[in-house]
Amino acid sequence: MLINCVHPGYCQTDITSETGPSTAEEGARGPAMVVLLPDGGPSAIYFLEMQPSTF
Repeated sequence: MLINCVHPGYCQTDITSETGPSTAEEGARGPAMVVLLPDGGPSAIYFLEMQPSTF
């Protein structure tokens, strides 16, 4: 089991009044990437969009 966290970034959605620099579709790439990590992939990582973050 892998345990990770991902932040999609500031996206253009209703809750942000469409002001984010990324579309919702672009924001979904990070969470989709984390869901599809292979067995034995990284764990205990905080991803900011699609990149591992130091926090």
